[in-house]
This record gives sequence, C-alpha cells and structure tokens, in this order.
Amino acid sequence: MNFYSSDHFWFSKKIEVVSTTYTSLLSKKNVLGEYKYDALNEINKTDIRLIKFKSQPNDKEHLTAIIDDVNEQSKYYLPSIMKDDGGVDLYSAVSLTFLAIKKEDSKVEKLKKRVNELENQVKMLQSA
Repeated sequence: MNFYSSDHFWFSKKIEVVSTTYTSLLSKKNVLGEYKYDALNEINKTDIRLIKFKSQPNDKEHLTAIIDDVNEQSKYYLPSIMKDDGGVDLYSAVSLTFLAIKKEDSKVEKLKKRVNELENQVKMLQSA
C-alpha cells in the first residue's frame, strides 16, 4: 500500500528512479557568491559509515553520511550545506565534491610543474 502524509510519500515496495534532476538554470536562482569554506576539509571531516536501516534489518548494507538526530552533541560530522530537513542534499554533496576536486587538481598541476623544474635541473647538472 502506498500513501502520502504531510510532505512524504511512503511506498510498500522499493521504487526505481531513472533520473533525478535539479534545475541549474540561472533564471531560477539568486546567486549568493562563492562557497566560503574549504570544501576539501569539509569532505575530509564528514563521517561516512556503513549502516543498515532499522526498519529493514535484512536488507543490504549502505554507505552513507549520517545526520545525528539522537545525541544532544552530534557524534557524526556532516557539513551544514549538505543537511536538508532530515536528509542529505545530494546536489550540494556533489557540488562540494566538485570544489574539492578542483582544489586537488590545482595542487597536482603545481606539483607537476615543480617536478618538471626539478627534472630539468637534474638534466642540467648531469650534462655539466
């Protein structure tokens, strides 16, 4: 039996979602600026755990971030930008990951450049 209560749909069986799309059209957004925190640090601090849902103990294990709604002092870290009314905002999680990858890519490019410089110095010393 499927039903709807207040703002949630409940299904008696698992449903398959082929695609979920959030709009990225500028015309539908108010751009607030750059993300002011260190995305890589936020990702590194995020607690990811292997879990099983209490309501489905015989179901498979899942890997997930956790919003601690049980303890007064949260035992699990999740960036506030990823929290969405008791759930995880996957759109923000993916965007945070993009920012972290961009930062790491910048570091890699600098390291490649430095390695190249050092290799050239070694070649010069060897030919002298």
